[in-house]
Amino acid sequence: MSRSSVILVGVAAVIAIALRVQPNSLLNFTALGALALLCGAVVRPLWLAVLIPLCCRAITDVVLELQTGYGFYGSWAFDYSAYLIICLVASRISFRGWKAPLGGLTSAMIFFLISNFGVWAMAGAGEGAYTRDLSGLITCFTLGLPFIKGTLIGDLVFSSVFFAALHAVESHAASDATDLAGVERSGA
Repeated sequence: MSRSSVILVGVAAVIAIALRVQPNSLLNFTALGALALLCGAVVRPLWLAVLIPLCCRAITDVVLELQTGYGFYGSWAFDYSAYLIICLVASRISFRGWKAPLGGLTSAMIFFLISNFGVWAMAGAGEGAYTRDLSGLITCFTLGLPFIKGTLIGDLVFSSVFFAALHAVESHAASDATDLAGVERSGA
């Protein structure tokens, strides 16, 4: 991973943390899903790619816990699992170029499905009064719909921005390498 890519991942992580701890009117508008996509695509080894978004989520959970008392909740492990899966998917499927918005959509859907399943599965842990049947699961997903808007917009916007920046970084690095190769061939 180039120095520029490391800086890009660092900037993306700071953006993801800052957005998650700032109050905004759009519920769940964050860049964490896009960060998980970016890390899955460029960070190696894979354990480090997974660790970065999970650490960012943990940092923001601690901050939110201190600010509001609601940083951690019964189904938090499902949310963390969603970021792990997003990272793993991005390590296998390229969402570069025009496919970046598809990556954002994929990330938002993975997070929505896993996190809301977690809320339903953890209903006994104070997450809600959902019945342990298909009707309860459908109710949980239905009540989670207002939260997907922010997740979807955040993941679409930031996956596009992060992957456009990655393309620029990689193009610049390739240009530098070409220029250096030309200089070496000319004997300068």
